[in-house]
Amino acid sequence: MVTLRDQIIEVVGGVTPAMLDERVSREVERSDQRIVEATLEANNRISAVVAKTDKRITEAASTAYREGFGDGGNDESVSTSAGLTSYGYKALGGRLAREYAEDPQKAMETIWKLYEQSGVASWIMDVMRNHFVSAEVAPRTEDEALQEILDAFWDDNNMTDRVMEFALQLPLLGSQCFPVFVRQTDGRARLGYIDPGDIENVVTEPGNAMSRAAVVLRKTTDGHARIYRIIREDDDVIFSTAEGEMVFPARFPGLLVTAANVTPQYEPWEVAMLRDAGLRDYTGSCIYRTWGSLSNQPRGWSALLPVADMIDQADETLYNMSVAERVKSYFLIDIKVIGKSDAELPAYAQKRGERPLRAGMRNYHNENEETTVLAPDVGQGSSIATHAEQIKTILGAMGLPFHWFGDGSDTNRATATEQSGPAYRGLKSKQMVIKKMLLRICYTVRDQAIIARAYPGNDPAEIDIIMPELSAKDTATAATTFNQVVAGVTTAEDEGYITHETAALLVAQAAAAFGVEYDVAEELEKAEAEQVERDEEKAAQRGAMLAQGLNVGGFGQNGGQGVGVEEE
Repeated sequence: MVTLRDQIIEVVGGVTPAMLDERVSREVERSDQRIVEATLEANNRISAVVAKTDKRITEAASTAYREGFGDGGNDESVSTSAGLTSYGYKALGGRLAREYAEDPQKAMETIWKLYEQSGVASWIMDVMRNHFVSAEVAPRTEDEALQEILDAFWDDNNMTDRVMEFALQLPLLGSQCFPVFVRQTDGRARLGYIDPGDIENVVTEPGNAMSRAAVVLRKTTDGHARIYRIIREDDDVIFSTAEGEMVFPARFPGLLVTAANVTPQYEPWEVAMLRDAGLRDYTGSCIYRTWGSLSNQPRGWSALLPVADMIDQADETLYNMSVAERVKSYFLIDIKVIGKSDAELPAYAQKRGERPLRAGMRNYHNENEETTVLAPDVGQGSSIATHAEQIKTILGAMGLPFHWFGDGSDTNRATATEQSGPAYRGLKSKQMVIKKMLLRICYTVRDQAIIARAYPGNDPAEIDIIMPELSAKDTATAATTFNQVVAGVTTAEDEGYITHETAALLVAQAAAAFGVEYDVAEELEKAEAEQVERDEEKAAQRGAMLAQGLNVGGFGQNGGQGVGVEEE
């Protein structure tokens, strides 16, 4: 209610308490509105900053593949220096890559010249190749349909001859790269060959230096890049976005796939690598294998690299010895004339004339003339010992016994057998590298046939490669050992010292000396089943013999006489 006092104050222009309250209320409302508006504006600004930050983080994460995860604490890729070498590589720890004095290209050129010109180097590589493979090397599988596919591939690619080449080239050059060309209609595969000298570097997958992903070749003469995707098992592809991760499942899980099988479903780092190289897709697909590389070394190294300098020195020693032997054939006839001055000697020599030495010739002279034949003494003993030690060092470093090189002076049959044992074991482990390379090729052929539906993939058969035995077996010794093992384990089992399964395992190990290998549990199951059949057959035979004996002995039916008794 407005009082008379408030009316008078309003007439004279004053401010009443009611008016003051109204003004305060209006200011409070305005203040609240400004606070709400300021809060909304601040929230909008914060949201914009967060969005920009998320975008920058996403961009940084994607470019990290191209920059080799160079965030200050990571090593460069071991694939070598710059360009495409560091794509997709992130160090898992400290630098483990061993530093070599020569780059791969220079090393291969040196090794190839050494193989061409040095008899020792070529002998070593040929011996290794001849132990690794033979003309009988071939894939084998229990599935007839798959065997036909493998046989067709083996014949189409002339693999009987190519295997001999591959087994030499892999340890000699340190790596092998086979581009694979697949006919999409039926999955028929053919191999090509890329000179390891044309490889610029090998790219590994992000975060895993052990997984080789792509082979980068040197650019063509017109400047075009060439990148081959290494054939590997198909896997899920994951894309990271601001909204989260997008997963594209593998099309052919568990199968070895080419670039054509997965296009365009590449990893983000693969897309970036191809784009920066000026490519929209891979040049092709390849099988890539290395020799002598460590876990984080994408490139391989020649087996001859550790002994290359020593081989060169041994060849130089042998050459110098040959030059010295040639000098030994030079001789000088020294004629000493007593009583003649230097001025008189030319006339005396002319008078006597040249007298070349001949076999059985006679030389007559007086006491004033002395004839002596002078020949150089080069003293080859120390050089021969030096060359022998050089060869021993080379062969020892390669794991080969010295007597294999044709020197049996310090070896007899017994010691030669013992000395060859470590060599065979070392060669067998290296033979597995060749076998795995051939298996990779064969499994690629199988899986491409599955993808093309030329071979059922619901339960694909396993594949094995028949490789030659590395050493000649001493059958007599192995037979004696086998008999002793069987007798020993039989006695131990009868006495209760070992179980039947352990006895079977020991017998299986002894049988391996003959090249016979089998699954012990499976063989035991088969043996027990056959034993049951034999026991049943023996029981049936004993029953038949008993029945026949009773019949012949005179006990016929109804207690009468048998058929063997004739009635009168």
